[in-house]
Amino acid sequence: IIAILVAGRVGSAITAEIGTMKISQEIDALTVMGIDPVSLVVVPRMISLVVAVPALTVFSGLLGILGGCGVGVFVLGLGAHGYLTDSLAALVQQDVWGGVLKALVFGVIIGVVSCQQGLDTEGGSDEVGRSTTRAVVRSIVLIIAADLFVTAILYLRGQT
Repeated sequence: IIAILVAGRVGSAITAEIGTMKISQEIDALTVMGIDPVSLVVVPRMISLVVAVPALTVFSGLLGILGGCGVGVFVLGLGAHGYLTDSLAALVQQDVWGGVLKALVFGVIIGVVSCQQGLDTEGGSDEVGRSTTRAVVRSIVLIIAADLFVTAILYLRGQT
């Protein structure tokens, strides 16, 4: 879910920004000045997504446990210590690392698709909107496919 949210919010912003740079010939200007546009425009966005998506995934998992604790304590009358102890005991290290691996793959997918769609934008401002929509849709489809693929690989390796 975090990857889909990031694809919709951040991926669309990246595509729109790079697409706007492309149609306003800023990318061409970088090339003429001898600056590699990929190293200046794409690489920082890729690094940020590869770091941010796993971090957001871990953070949302922790918030989910704390939210479950709140419901357990205030609605069900459970003890907070017992809930947290049992929840942390139920965590399996392979599941945590599998989730982080998936988030890393999702970050790469969002970055590659968003930057590629932005760099392929040609025409006017209406094409930026189309590129942005394509980037979000392709990212979400590839995230779902990658989720299935990575889950199958981890399952076959006996890690899930």
